[in-house]
Amino acid sequence: MLVLLALLQASTVLRDVTVIDGTGAAPLRNAIVVVTGDRITAVGPRASVKIPAGARLLELQGKTLVPGFIDMHAHVAFGPVYGPLKEGDPPLRTEVDSLASVLMLRRLLEWGVTTVRNPGGHTREAVLFRDLVRNGTLAGPRVFTAGAVIDVVSVPGGLIDAVKNEDDMRSAVRRQVAAGVDYIKLYAGLSPALVRAGVDEAHRQGKKAISHMLATTWTDGARAGLDGIVHIVPGSPLLLPPSRRAAYMKGFTGTQFMYRWFEQVDFQAGEIDTAISELVKHETVLDPTLVTFEAMFRGNDPAFIAGPDLATAPASLLRNWREDFQLSSGWSTKDFTEATAAWPTVLKFTKLLYDRGVNLTVGTDTPNPWAAPGTSFHREMELYAKAGIPPLQVLRLATQSGAKALGIDAEVGTVQPGKIADLVLLDADPLADIRNTRRIAWVMQSGKMLQKFPDNDDAEAFEAATAIMDGMAQAVRRQDGRAMASHYADSGSVTFASHAFWAWNKPDLAKLYLAWDSTKSKGTFISWDERRFERLGPDAVLGLARLRLARGTPTGTASDTSKGSWTGVFTRRNGKWALSHEHESFIPR
Repeated sequence: MLVLLALLQASTVLRDVTVIDGTGAAPLRNAIVVVTGDRITAVGPRASVKIPAGARLLELQGKTLVPGFIDMHAHVAFGPVYGPLKEGDPPLRTEVDSLASVLMLRRLLEWGVTTVRNPGGHTREAVLFRDLVRNGTLAGPRVFTAGAVIDVVSVPGGLIDAVKNEDDMRSAVRRQVAAGVDYIKLYAGLSPALVRAGVDEAHRQGKKAISHMLATTWTDGARAGLDGIVHIVPGSPLLLPPSRRAAYMKGFTGTQFMYRWFEQVDFQAGEIDTAISELVKHETVLDPTLVTFEAMFRGNDPAFIAGPDLATAPASLLRNWREDFQLSSGWSTKDFTEATAAWPTVLKFTKLLYDRGVNLTVGTDTPNPWAAPGTSFHREMELYAKAGIPPLQVLRLATQSGAKALGIDAEVGTVQPGKIADLVLLDADPLADIRNTRRIAWVMQSGKMLQKFPDNDDAEAFEAATAIMDGMAQAVRRQDGRAMASHYADSGSVTFASHAFWAWNKPDLAKLYLAWDSTKSKGTFISWDERRFERLGPDAVLGLARLRLARGTPTGTASDTSKGSWTGVFTRRNGKWALSHEHESFIPR
């Protein structure tokens, strides 16, 4: 659990610390860093930096200071993904798990990630979570978000915005911009013409566009002006030598193509050479998300899928990965053996891209299976080092490069005067061993120290909150106010009141709230309470979560209205979890 501790002193001085500033420059040893308010105001050798009067002094001999990390591929407003695990299963579908999303934001921050790019999700929820972090309601990294990914196919649940032609594409982009997204995410099934239309319209609207590519090659994507490409797997047969394409396409089934492409690639051939040249020429940014592909390729390795890094994953996601959704679903033992054999080629490709000057950043694709929030970022950096990228440069890619790609490098990404004080203090030297980035003493975000509390209750709280919401939903369906009230910490004070006055200008919501029949209620219901949320300590979990209620209920918002949200604060008293208070908010589509 994280609590933001305001620094009461005018300045905080970090003395005798080794600074790795994120620019790729050699470390500055025995340095002084001064933080005043939310900014870094001085950085330099001990002998040259004046310590402000009345400053708080922290002696940090033996410690290393680095910029806050930037995860360029973190789906922070997300939840479980379902099917298809076998032929005949329903199509891929997903839902936002708001409690899990809250925990993911915390985990990322605990592990030093102070900024994330959310590359796709349910548009309304993605924008809402970004804003909740921005206004201080939720603790988490600052978020730059896309909305629903744009593709030619659709799936239930709103994760994909389906288009058929260029007019559809431009309308989808404009619709997402109007909803408040920071940039546009294009997806794998789009043709080159649709990618060009999407990029053009995004740029017309003043937004960047990135893409997960397959039907369109990296070469064509770069030439179309894409600002970024995600994932290390190009996938397209057109980037393979012509003589190897038939063999590749013969085995193009499931997700196995993600390793089979590397079995056929020739890094000396003109196709891949041209693709890399175009990425460099157009300054197209790439986040490889190696950790997600490692997890896929090792999906049958018990030591990997039960490893200590998974401790940061919310319980609902762990359960989903183990029971419902794996990226290597349907793989045979032979597939895993061949994928393991192809893995060194993946690392070789990563190093080739780096050596050729492609703009790489660090991203994880959390919460895809086994890519747990926070810890997976450190594993990603380790894989970069395994590929042969020097640790000093890995740290640059994990900080400054991400800030540049987001267009915020004037504010964050390096330890330099004038920058926002997003800092991570390490107990050991990451240049001696990149794994030392995990040895975090503390994290600072915007000049505020983040204190890590014992967090053993989170999994329990998550399960308890889910059970409470399920119980409330059942009680409302039965019109049983007494059972409804039993889920509150102080049920004696719960009284029914209609919320419809908040919804007169939104007829769909008015119908929901007015549908509650108080004459049939066997007890009481919750009254409106507009109090603002206070900071919560380690014995509570703040959950922004729409109640899964049937249409026609007076609390929460039915899943298909997309107009409101419900927030509850769950606390544990006398060993029992209960809902201490709630809040509803309505925002326009």
